[in-house]
Amino acid sequence: MPHREIVDRVCMGNDCRNGTGYCLLSEILKYFGHEHEAEIPPEADCHGRTNNCVLKDKIMETGLSDRMIAQLKCLEIFKYEECAARGNGTNMTWDEAFKLWRDRGYAQRFAQLYNKDEDPRDIYLSVTGREA
Repeated sequence: MPHREIVDRVCMGNDCRNGTGYCLLSEILKYFGHEHEAEIPPEADCHGRTNNCVLKDKIMETGLSDRMIAQLKCLEIFKYEECAARGNGTNMTWDEAFKLWRDRGYAQRFAQLYNKDEDPRDIYLSVTGREA
């Protein structure tokens, strides 16, 4: 079960309730077969006054490890950067991202560099050779 601190770090920076409609936690739940739990209820105040995020609680119940949650954040950044580099509005599935991540040696590098106390964004920079 992931620790709340890791889930909070992974969620930080998402703008799920402030206009973009994107939520990494929702995407993780969907990918791992929890579609019925991935919807953000209208009463959620994820990044607002109460910081009440139902999806954080649901992620905590999945049994995913801190390491997996952190690596999924790295993959999210990787997907974004790969799509931006490709241009013309292309998108990438999680499966495509996992394959590229592994093929480029990033999964192995992540395993070597992972530190539960380090922010996943900083780990990503180290894994991809773009030191912070």
